Amino acid sequence: MDGGCIVRRSKWRIPMTEPRPTTCPYHRRFFLALLLAWLFTGPASAVWERPGGSDPRAGQCLLLARYPAFDDGYGDTPVRLELSATRLRLVTESNLDTTLGPLGVSVDGGALFVADRLEGTTDLIFEKDVNAIIDAFKRGSTARVILRFWPTWPQTGDKILEVSLKGFTNAFDGLSTCS
Repeated sequence: MDGGCIVRRSKWRIPMTEPRPTTCPYHRRFFLALLLAWLFTGPASAVWERPGGSDPRAGQCLLLARYPAFDDGYGDTPVRLELSATRLRLVTESNLDTTLGPLGVSVDGGALFVADRLEGTTDLIFEKDVNAIIDAFKRGSTARVILRFWPTWPQTGDKILEVSLKGFTNAFDGLSTCS
């Protein structure tokens, strides 16, 4: 035994200066547990809320869903969804890449609502289909947002943000009281 791992014996003499081949069941179990946790993790929980407090958007007829850390391929970036009656805006701190195909949102595996435009380099804007998106959010349980980042860096592929729509309908209906 060597640190909880079984040292494999070999018929060849291994000098003490070289590392010995080992098998570590503990490490295998640990990585298996991580893999299973990753596979069975559901969509990110979103709290759909109206901005308040010191938020510069306080008092606006707007719903927010915040994700403090989302992997953009080179690190974590915060992502925020802002929804009003006239548009859905997705805000990140990382540059978005629209050069390799459309970025958009789909609900429960349905049709992809493609973003209308990129505002600056970090904000996706959906205006044309906002009513259909709102209806899909009300009927659905999970939204999938397809993102790509860093257009001038080596590609990291599509990044999928799965958003739970639990509580969305009640939160959106609460906007009817705002002016």
